[in-house]
Amino acid sequence: MTVQTEETQEELASRIIDTALFVLQTRQLNTRQQQTLVSFLQDTVRLNLEQVQHVVERELHPKFRNVLSFEERLAFEGAIFNDLQLQHLEMDSDVVADEIRQKYAANWSVESLSDFMGSHGQDLCLALVEVLLSLVRDEPEPSRRHMQLIRIYDVCQLIGIDKWLASSFFYKYGFFSSAGHGRINTHDDELILIGSGGACDLVLFDPRVEPLHAYIQKEGDQLVLLAEQSKRPVWYKDVPVQRMVLSQEDEFQIGSVQLTVEKDSLSISDPATMLTLSVQNLQRKIGGVTLLEDVNFSIFGGELIALIGPSGCGKTTLLNAINGVAPADTGHVSLNGQSFHKLLQSDKSLIGIVPQDDLVLPELTVEEALYYSGRLRLSADSTEEEIQLQVERVLQELDILHIRSSRIGDALKRGISGGQRKRVNLGQELLSQNTRILFLDEPTSGLDPRASQEIVKLVRGLADKGRIVFLVTHDLTDGIINQVDNLLAMVKGGKIAFFGKKNDALGFFQVPTTDKIFQQFGEDQSKWASQFKVRTDYNIRQRAIENCDVSEKEPPIPPKSVGSFKRFFRQLTTLIERYRKVKLRDSTGMAVIALQPPFLALVMWIVFQEDGQALPTEAMLFMLALSCLWFGMSAAVRELISDQVIFRRERRVGVGVLPYVLSKVIVLGIMVSVQTIFLAGAMYWAMGMGDPETYNFVFSELLLVSTLTGLVGMGLGLFVSSLWKSSEAAVGSLPLILIPQIAFSSVMFAIRDMGWISKAITWVVIQRYTFDAFLKCGEKIAVRSRRGDFEPQLINGTLWKLGLKMSDEADDIGLTLLELNWILFGMTLLLLGLTYLRVVTRKMD
Repeated sequence: MTVQTEETQEELASRIIDTALFVLQTRQLNTRQQQTLVSFLQDTVRLNLEQVQHVVERELHPKFRNVLSFEERLAFEGAIFNDLQLQHLEMDSDVVADEIRQKYAANWSVESLSDFMGSHGQDLCLALVEVLLSLVRDEPEPSRRHMQLIRIYDVCQLIGIDKWLASSFFYKYGFFSSAGHGRINTHDDELILIGSGGACDLVLFDPRVEPLHAYIQKEGDQLVLLAEQSKRPVWYKDVPVQRMVLSQEDEFQIGSVQLTVEKDSLSISDPATMLTLSVQNLQRKIGGVTLLEDVNFSIFGGELIALIGPSGCGKTTLLNAINGVAPADTGHVSLNGQSFHKLLQSDKSLIGIVPQDDLVLPELTVEEALYYSGRLRLSADSTEEEIQLQVERVLQELDILHIRSSRIGDALKRGISGGQRKRVNLGQELLSQNTRILFLDEPTSGLDPRASQEIVKLVRGLADKGRIVFLVTHDLTDGIINQVDNLLAMVKGGKIAFFGKKNDALGFFQVPTTDKIFQQFGEDQSKWASQFKVRTDYNIRQRAIENCDVSEKEPPIPPKSVGSFKRFFRQLTTLIERYRKVKLRDSTGMAVIALQPPFLALVMWIVFQEDGQALPTEAMLFMLALSCLWFGMSAAVRELISDQVIFRRERRVGVGVLPYVLSKVIVLGIMVSVQTIFLAGAMYWAMGMGDPETYNFVFSELLLVSTLTGLVGMGLGLFVSSLWKSSEAAVGSLPLILIPQIAFSSVMFAIRDMGWISKAITWVVIQRYTFDAFLKCGEKIAVRSRRGDFEPQLINGTLWKLGLKMSDEADDIGLTLLELNWILFGMTLLLLGLTYLRVVTRKMD
């Protein structure tokens, strides 16, 4: 603000003092208050110390004091006179009142409180509120302080200061309620009114508190809390209540204030400083396309923001820029004055991202889904009791206690309802009490109107707990929008078209109802952004948070730091247990897996026999090797695709890639090993492979090779799974892998007879080594003789015929069984390593 002349400066100083005395309804200031006022005027109107002291002494002199009551001044629109206007008036109160009426009737140039902001600018108004609160802080009399705080709160509304911004100033100076010493007597009063209205016995300076939020009345010897008419809840043990009988030591919460019932009083605890999120000058481009342009806004803890706009306007881009998934090219996001993205690096639980799709495992129950999420998200030092306590809290907070044991289900297997699934999806993000900001992407999508309103009402309650909530929605019906605090509308080009209240949005977009707003987003969308950018009420909040110290400067307390191994082990065991449970509850899938080994064993037993005698031929061993390889590939080829969106979400909150991949390896490895061991054991017994007089296969070696074959197939399947985003593509690629395995394995065409390109390929074909290893588990196999029948023959001839050894000498067997086992083991590790690297480098969005 620029002051033109010294006379104007003194006049402004007089006006500020007069306004302060009028609002505070005091006739004198103590020494400390005078010092506060002098310091404020020095900083505000840029007068030197001597000039300021002169003005203050003059205004506080009895000759120039304003003697009208607060109510009388408001009755005449709060006319505020400076010292120059009052000097010619008589100091008799009746004369002053008459002069004011005459000036008002003659339409003299007087200002009302409602015009104060427009006349003096937003900076002065906010600074005035600060100095008023500073003066009240030095007021020793509790009853006087009570009335002064209420007047200041009312003045903030009269001069158009946003209620959230006003409350943040009150919180900064430690004024959470009007109660002196944080306590209100309940012994003598039959009725205690609680709310933000000045008529209440306990006034709470919180925008989440209604004018009459609740009241406590005596019924016999009992105190009863009633909040039946309130739209905002009273919380008792994280559950909203409308009526409850109060007992000593009961704790309940209204807005951000916690109240405790004591013997003859209510104790009011001081809540934490109000949360603030400031987004400043965000810009983002990809190539020549602008995704975000000059995005600025600020939000307080407890606000529910509806983010709206046409498709492609940058809503998701904006949220990703805020939550750090895809930061903007330029600009800054701060939480309570700290770099938000730096805070997220040390504590990812500060945010909760709830996508549009329900990312919950359908095989789990509601309680299990929350429990496993808690084990993954909470500190590794958290005990089982602490985790279960958070699960119970979320179950209560989301009102899903009654379905805790119900299977979640999906479209194929019915479980809980769609609305309940949305709650579970949301609940996973609430398990950490450190979560400050929630991002909800169309949580009402696919729900009926009643379920949609219930979800938004639930989200409203989450915001009322002090969180900041972004709600992306296309549903602008009154039932939804009436629950939100502000609308944030965006238009194409990533520009803000509006930020503010619902009623202000109707006037701005010139529509009768909010659901008509989308009709205004025609071809010329940028005009709304241009018109909104110059609105002063928008700039008030933004500039105040950026320029005024209304935020706590201490960063949120991060969770306890634990060793990386302990965190790794907690994640690994949790993922193994959850994945095991999911696989076992897929009854159809498990039935198929269980039937594969006996079915294939039966098929091979039927095929590979002559005259009722089973024959372990080279073709049978090849089929055994191929079956074991298939078990591993088919079991794993979809496993990194089916839950990739769930893992992407969990990865954002700190779940590591290594425990995730290892959990798949361990569970699938056990399943595949059981399959291969069963099949190899069945064939060993059914085909008489262990007869020492004929084939003399070593049972332990056969089981080891079959297990290694299954594991290398699993590694190949997981690697394929990491390459694709759809299960259809992964499964469709299996023939492209299996057919070359068959073609280059030597059973179709001897390696010795292949060209140099084919021979080179065989060295990287898994089936060559598995088939070779199965052959070398025994001494002989069944080979057709020249007579046309089968007889046991040493494997040397078969190895030479297939090209698996270099010469026909008896002591040359090519690669030894030990070497082949190490090759299979090495291939498994290589494929799992490639899988890990692929998952690490896979995009998060």
